[in-house]
Amino acid sequence: DYPNSAEAVQAVSTARLIYVDMGRTDEYAAWVKNLDFVEVTDADLDNTTFESAEKQYQANNTAAAVTALEKYLNSFPNGIHSVQANFYLGQLYFRE
Repeated sequence: DYPNSAEAVQAVSTARLIYVDMGRTDEYAAWVKNLDFVEVTDADLDNTTFESAEKQYQANNTAAAVTALEKYLNSFPNGIHSVQANFYLGQLYFRE
């Protein structure tokens, strides 16, 4: 009912954290693109997608990390974090 309120913006920010933790950044991107009161750039989506993949990597969830990093690199082949993502992915492939 009050999309321009501070609470609405905070709710979107909190939802982002939840989507990142769940590894569902595609759903987050689709959702926020439909919100008129929030401006989300490609850089924001790049950071969000990488953050989600990196969390899986740091938690040693190998299969989930490989999937998330490959998804990141497919979505953002020249992204802000592409070098780091390729490095993580290389380390995971080497372990396998």
